[in-house]
Amino acid sequence: MRLSSKIVFDHTLGRVLCYGLFPVIRGLGFLLRRDHTIRESNVRCIVVAKYYGMGSIIHATPMLRALKERFPQARLVFVTRKNNRELFAHFPVIDEVLLVNDDSLLPFIFSNIRLLGTLMRRHVDLFFDLELFSAYGALVSLFSLTRNRFGFLCGLETDFKTFLYTHLMYFNFQMPIRVCYLQLARVAGVAADASSDLVKPAIPAPLRAAMQEKLDRILRQGETGKGLLAVNINASDLMLERRWPLERFEEVTRHFARKGYPILFVGSSDERGYVQGLVDRLQDMSDWTYNACGSFTLSEFFVLLEACDALLTGDTGIMNFAYALHVPTVSLWGPCSPIQYHVESESTRAIWKPVYCSPCVHRFLTPPCRGNNVCMALIEAGEVIAAVEDVLAKHKQKQRDDLHPVHSDDSGVPLGLLRDRKKN
Repeated sequence: MRLSSKIVFDHTLGRVLCYGLFPVIRGLGFLLRRDHTIRESNVRCIVVAKYYGMGSIIHATPMLRALKERFPQARLVFVTRKNNRELFAHFPVIDEVLLVNDDSLLPFIFSNIRLLGTLMRRHVDLFFDLELFSAYGALVSLFSLTRNRFGFLCGLETDFKTFLYTHLMYFNFQMPIRVCYLQLARVAGVAADASSDLVKPAIPAPLRAAMQEKLDRILRQGETGKGLLAVNINASDLMLERRWPLERFEEVTRHFARKGYPILFVGSSDERGYVQGLVDRLQDMSDWTYNACGSFTLSEFFVLLEACDALLTGDTGIMNFAYALHVPTVSLWGPCSPIQYHVESESTRAIWKPVYCSPCVHRFLTPPCRGNNVCMALIEAGEVIAAVEDVLAKHKQKQRDDLHPVHSDDSGVPLGLLRDRKKN
């Protein structure tokens, strides 16, 4: 199913179901009076659900690590789309992954029936729904029959689903999303000082060796002694306005190719055609530029990123992979603010030109500019070149988190908590 079709179904049928279930849920809650207390002894199975956005899943890893530390005997299960399957092979903190097949309507229906049956049999104690605007995510948490369901309130536009949760947390768009996820977990007793550092994906040694051979076959690096630069010029279909102009990418690429850096253009197989348009403009530098879109599995791509001296990218999943792998990264921002997904460190740079209508991602399906992305066009090639040269000059990759917000009030209650069924 196309993403646009899924959004329409979610905004219509999903919301109708949420509103229609309101009196039923209230009545059952009054009659059943379930135990909503949370202790290490009564938490045996924890589910975390995030269906879209590999980057968001990467930013959920501090929360997953903290949950495992708080409930070491509990089984930690992640629910997501089948397209994300390979990602979880690199995060052993997760005990099990349950997948939804959303390729078309019938597989989607049948895979959800299997999913709900599995969750009911597991007798889930804690269910964390990390989707912000989705009725579907809230309904899955409800029909799993979990006794404690955690979710976010993102303003009036999500009122339709908030009563489906037993524990409700305010989502702050002015905080890093990994901090918001951790705050939701603190409602379940996760430590106030839990680290917000991203979990580094685990990469087996044999894969590294095999990938190096594959990379050597693709690249002809010569004997310049220079390293390797990865460049991602793509943006997801959710908002193509996140793309930086091709001519600016061309100018940056030519600068570093002249200095002897091989340039590897990265992305998915679906993005190969768009990237080839830039590669064709660089035919005079064909010895230094390579279209590698779709040439690697996700696991291989992790090894590739680690081998790069730096990554130049827009706001995409690839950027978040690089953050988790501690790869020096220059990221370009426009429709989305770097506040939520950028990870500040000595080896990262975020370039953002605030304009009145930015950020608009997650607020509008169609951005106010309707394609005239002034926010991205304001970023000049010269400042990007300077930023890439700066991170290339950094040898230490010491990651830091400059944001240390207050998480709890004087009595230890997590700030932003809107509903806590075990106390009401």
